[in-house]
Amino acid sequence: MPDGVVGVTRACTLPGLPESARAAREFTAACLPGCPSLYEAMVCVDELVANAVQHSRSGLPGGEITVRVVTRPGEWLRVEVEDQGPCLRAVPDDPDEFAESGRGLLIVTVLADTFGADFTKRWFWMAWNRGAEVSLPAPRLPAGTSVELRKPAVPCEVRVRGLHPAGGV
Repeated sequence: MPDGVVGVTRACTLPGLPESARAAREFTAACLPGCPSLYEAMVCVDELVANAVQHSRSGLPGGEITVRVVTRPGEWLRVEVEDQGPCLRAVPDDPDEFAESGRGLLIVTVLADTFGADFTKRWFWMAWNRGAEVSLPAPRLPAGTSVELRKPAVPCEVRVRGLHPAGGV
């Protein structure tokens, strides 16, 4: 976000639960009508909320997460996810913990123009039309799968039939 430039800010506070990632995507979509970068912004906010639930005190009983969307329509957007601070673990993480996960922040750094963090806040900034600048390869589905496009509460949701939720067939 350029220095001294003011945009439109909207915020919502959500419980620190895994289901809040969906609510954060829906909130983000509602704040970005007509934005060509909507899909990328929804993926990024989903990753940041999931990260806050899993790795901060926001994921503890009664915890909360605040999502702020700041926009200058037609120019740029910034999304912040604020949690309630880090959890202090008595036992170190399992060294193999990231074998099947741990790529969420990498996804955000790839999709966003700028990504940042401080003690309790993670944020990203991207051009309003970021989708036109990013060229991602089309996903390849295993043989025998079908794609069902739905018009759910969250735009752009795709359900894939024939795939196991853990990624297998």
